[in-house]
Amino acid sequence: NQGAVYILYGHGAESCFPEQRIVRIARGEAWGQMGWSISTGDLDGDGLSEIAVGTPYELVAEARRGAVWIIPGRTIATYEPLPLEQDAERPPFWVENEDGQWILSGLEQNGEAGRGVVIAESLVAMASLREIVDDTPEVGTVRFYRTDPAGGMRGEPVAILVGETGRPGSQLGESMSVSPDGTKLLVGAFRGSGNGRDNGSAYLLDLSILSP
Repeated sequence: NQGAVYILYGHGAESCFPEQRIVRIARGEAWGQMGWSISTGDLDGDGLSEIAVGTPYELVAEARRGAVWIIPGRTIATYEPLPLEQDAERPPFWVENEDGQWILSGLEQNGEAGRGVVIAESLVAMASLREIVDDTPEVGTVRFYRTDPAGGMRGEPVAILVGETGRPGSQLGESMSVSPDGTKLLVGAFRGSGNGRDNGSAYLLDLSILSP
């Protein structure tokens, strides 16, 4: 249950699966469930797309807080894609902190950080469905992070969206979707109260207010 991510390399509009090449990326940790959520986008403006991968049961500081791993585009460019049958015969490309990856960690045990992740322009939105807020369980949060001009990700979020704190279990961040122009983000809370208990709710955010 460590999970993995597969990058498929196509051959244009006329590609077919037998011709595609593949790269398998994994973590060396059991039960992290890497690949629960995935998003891509050019975070640092170098013309290469990063890949953000959620591992909601990642072991962080001896607790399963969850995390999001961000693989820089310049690192992905060094991978050698192979046909599926050949790639299956080699070890996966490992994602490790010392290998130049960026990691965003959850804050609490079983908070399930990384259950949702979205890249929108230069922002990464990381959902922690079961995070406790103001002593209310499973409220959920979405934290927004930005790249550091010196490279990598800034350690502190630039903004935090918090679910309903008046009752437990809204689980903000179960689903997220960004508009094509990257300026709007829709965040679902499938157990939010809305107009009645557990009928669900969604939040539409204008990301332009988070511009540097």
